Amino acid sequence: MRSPIIIRPASWCVVLLATHLFASPTAAFALLPGTITPALTDTDGDGVADELDNCPTTPNEDQDDSDGDGVGDACDGCPFAFAFQQAPEWFPDMDGDGYGSGPPGTGEVECEDPSIPGVISYVTNNTDCNDGDADRFQEVLVYRDWDGDGHSAWTEPLPQCFGTTLPPYFIINPLGFDCDDDHALIQDVVVWWLDEDHDGYGDLSGIAQVTNCASPGPDWAREVDLIATNGDCAPTDPTRNPGAPDDDCDGVDQNCNGFIDEECGVKLNLRVLLEGPYDHAAFAMHDSLRAKGLLPLSEPYSALGLSVLGSGGETAAPGLFEHLGNGNVVDWVQVRLHPASSPEFPIVARNALLLQNGMVISVNGSSNLNFVGLASGDYHVVVVHRNHLSCMTATAYALDDTPTFVDLTAVSTPTYGIGARKDLDGILVLWAGDVNSDGEAKYSGNANDRDPVLSFIGGTVPTNTATGYRTEDVNMDGTVKYTGTSNDRDMILQTIGGTIPTNTRPAQMP
Repeated sequence: MRSPIIIRPASWCVVLLATHLFASPTAAFALLPGTITPALTDTDGDGVADELDNCPTTPNEDQDDSDGDGVGDACDGCPFAFAFQQAPEWFPDMDGDGYGSGPPGTGEVECEDPSIPGVISYVTNNTDCNDGDADRFQEVLVYRDWDGDGHSAWTEPLPQCFGTTLPPYFIINPLGFDCDDDHALIQDVVVWWLDEDHDGYGDLSGIAQVTNCASPGPDWAREVDLIATNGDCAPTDPTRNPGAPDDDCDGVDQNCNGFIDEECGVKLNLRVLLEGPYDHAAFAMHDSLRAKGLLPLSEPYSALGLSVLGSGGETAAPGLFEHLGNGNVVDWVQVRLHPASSPEFPIVARNALLLQNGMVISVNGSSNLNFVGLASGDYHVVVVHRNHLSCMTATAYALDDTPTFVDLTAVSTPTYGIGARKDLDGILVLWAGDVNSDGEAKYSGNANDRDPVLSFIGGTVPTNTATGYRTEDVNMDGTVKYTGTSNDRDMILQTIGGTIPTNTRPAQMP
């Protein structure tokens, strides 16, 4: 019988009794007295149990860990870089947003950040979908939603590169299909109305159909495209509907309200220029008041006490103050008609809008001023402006329902009195400087037009300025100035002659 083999690993002891230890298929074990604990594994055989070994499968008796990351130098691919155990691939970040770009395998494989401050940055990701724009770095599949109703006309998503938030008009999970992505009221069901003449007004019958996007036929219109779903008294005549003007004087009810020719009257097409905003180089007026958002939507003449029968309370149609090119709105003017039999008295007036090129339009955008209810006849045309001298045609024009053109910028159009307009190299403009709207430009003395300019900027410091829609703003640039370049005081002095401050210039009116 052989002697027992005693194995004493660390904290436990086992006595193995075996007659033929390596040959017998059976073995007997006996435990010596003491505490039994689990066996500790040492996979790499370096004398350090796996539970304590910082490289369990790589022998390293010294257990060195240079970067202190818990992984021994012997098995750490980056022994001096705490953040990495294997050298990562670094990708250039051209826009500095923290997201790199480039195909895998094209970057720099290093343990340390290869970035060069001030030259180029590197990161360990390559997910940037636009490495030239720091505000766009992640890509996602999205649907287009122009009208913001949560539905999309796209049947399949497309990739979109964006930043922290989705760009406008894109969604990730649409609520459903959209027949028309321009109208938030339309998704996958559409209401159609019969509109045979396609004038935007449904027929009197008021017939409607509901379909899944497809039109019932050529004479049907979607509800969102109609001005009104019914009420068209002439279903086959696009010139007659509730929104048509009834001013043709043709004995026909154009606007379907049961009355005939109630808007019939004389029509005028007019052009006039103001000295204050006139730009000699452009042969047109600037539109600073409109551009700066100072121009009021409602006419200013009622508040100035300049109301005449037929005028007052006019409001410009939405959109007329938007940028329209050379035809931008400059200001409000008042156009009066004086009968030839008594030219000193106005019989009717309209407050209208003056464009940069001098054309006067109605508050609904029409190039014709319509004096509704006024009988055809001979009339003098008068233009009134809140801080310019009024002007009256010397000729009484025969006005009727056919528009008559009167051009007050032309020398060939005679005006009442002497020097009623200022001649700027052959272009005639209304005189600027009637700040108090009393019909006279005056620089000094009682009720002069200079003092209100100083008063509005504070009254004591002449270099002050103030902004607003004001009659004191003679050159109509939106800023009231008493001294310095482009001030409003000098223009008043120039209007009265430029040298003698006691001179005055009255409007040439009967």
